[in-house]
Amino acid sequence: MLEYLDNMTAATQRAADLVNQILTFSRQKKAEREPIQLNHTVLEALKLLRASLPAGIRIQTELTETPTVLANATAIHQVIMNLGTNAWHAMRPHPGVLKVDMRTMEADADFVKLHPGLRPGGYVMLSVSDSGCGMDRATQERVFRSLFHHESRGGGHGPGAGGGAWHHAQP
Repeated sequence: MLEYLDNMTAATQRAADLVNQILTFSRQKKAEREPIQLNHTVLEALKLLRASLPAGIRIQTELTETPTVLANATAIHQVIMNLGTNAWHAMRPHPGVLKVDMRTMEADADFVKLHPGLRPGGYVMLSVSDSGCGMDRATQERVFRSLFHHESRGGGHGPGAGGGAWHHAQP
């Protein structure tokens, strides 16, 4: 019973954070970032995502311990939920696998050349992949546009990701 109350409290806090994020977006203000344990935030989002996905979707995780990061936990939740929902739509009508990996990485000069906007240094890499149908070239070109929705299959939400996000897709 205590676990259910803890989950309800966490969900209530996430809902309040989401309302604040919507208000921040509508005012075009910079989102508040705070030190968070990314592993905890990702696992919390995956628990919520699990409840919204069909039972035939298997979630595999490989999350290494990462340092505390300065981020917006609500935005991380939103990205995980959106990518997970898009993955589910890509896997329909068959069950499949959603894989979430997270690890630390060092961006060297060669990596930075391939990813404009980054500086050399330590980062946390979050990778989300699925066993779905992949994306065609036109979809890949607009995948990170603000307000992009993958609705060719009847639903889905844009990832809500911005700088520091890359994709690799195979149709």
